[in-house]
Amino acid sequence: MDSQDAGPLGRSKDATLSSQPPPSLFKGIEGARGWLAWAVVATHISVFTGLTKIVPHGVWLHIPGDDAVRVFIIISGFVITHLVLTKAEPYGLYIARRFLRIFPAYLVCLAIGILIAPLSVDAVETYRYSEPYQLRDFLIVAQQYHHHLWAHIVAHLLLLQGVLSDHVLPQSQMMFLPPAWSLSLEWQFYLVAPAWIYALRRFPVVTVIGTLVAWQFWNRHLSGGYVMPSALPASGLYFLIGMGSRLLIKYLPKTERYPFAQIIACAALALLDKDFIPLVVWVALVAYFQQPKTWPILDGALAKAAGARSYSVYLLHIPLIYLGLYLSARVLHLSLWWTEALSIALTVLGVLIGSELIFRYVETPAINFAPLLGGQDRDERAPKEKTKADPIPGGLRPWRLRRPHQLRAGED
Repeated sequence: MDSQDAGPLGRSKDATLSSQPPPSLFKGIEGARGWLAWAVVATHISVFTGLTKIVPHGVWLHIPGDDAVRVFIIISGFVITHLVLTKAEPYGLYIARRFLRIFPAYLVCLAIGILIAPLSVDAVETYRYSEPYQLRDFLIVAQQYHHHLWAHIVAHLLLLQGVLSDHVLPQSQMMFLPPAWSLSLEWQFYLVAPAWIYALRRFPVVTVIGTLVAWQFWNRHLSGGYVMPSALPASGLYFLIGMGSRLLIKYLPKTERYPFAQIIACAALALLDKDFIPLVVWVALVAYFQQPKTWPILDGALAKAAGARSYSVYLLHIPLIYLGLYLSARVLHLSLWWTEALSIALTVLGVLIGSELIFRYVETPAINFAPLLGGQDRDERAPKEKTKADPIPGGLRPWRLRRPHQLRAGED
């Protein structure tokens, strides 16, 4: 979501995976992003190497990845709302920082994806465990690569591939770097987030109803040309859940212990309908915010390291899976289980090394540069959210320009 916000979508110093949040409020989000990113990796390995085809009830292997992305979207709504509440900066400065968070690492991964894309078509065509829909989609990808390559490159450079339907540019969302459909969605959200959050605070009922109507209308009447819910109205519900959670969290009760019984009761909803899984996961994470203890699985060193690199992990893994399939099926002609072994080894090792390099030499320099845009001291802490009776207390007001010396740091 975003190199520091969301997603694939992001992570914590900024937000896929905004401002560096107070640990008491946002603890666990960094680690959660790490595990969500690797859930997506595991799902895609299973899907592209054929495990979903040979394992009984293998269709369930799709669920972790799909729901992980939805949780990423909720987290993004939450943390960007926190950024808007706690920082006062012009809209231009706000969006420039969002740009620096997501574009540098994205462009590196996009270049890798463009180079490996032709191999992916050969791999899927050759591999006997590929699904029929994969063969169909990759044949379209091959045609688009040869006949409309530059149209797709331009759409991806502008992060508009998620807005364009198959009727306009076929397979736009899945070309080159499939996980980046959610990054396009994230960028759409960044562009309108300040106004959306302002409306949600000033006109909550109208804004909620409008968001839900747009979400329903899109999914009932306009989703036919989209493989993924990559246009903003299609995923508006999940952003709304995140935004609403941040606005209401100060009204939620604090607990001395984690409410396991209540969370297990909520989990029963997922048994009734799997669409509730992202909501249950999010409720469980919010409950973690509201109690004093920290858990190594969310706040340990390993979890935080995984979260810090989750953006690169999310973007980079698909090209490496394609490369593993190409070597296995096209070059080495391996059996299913050897293909699984090689794909897992190559993907995990490649992602660990690649995400570390991108994090150190691409993301971190961009992160360090972002505070300098406003002439700020990067070590200065973010201001606390105001609580006085202001209809937009502490809010980001993009239409009211401030001088650089009036701005305060808080993103990193």
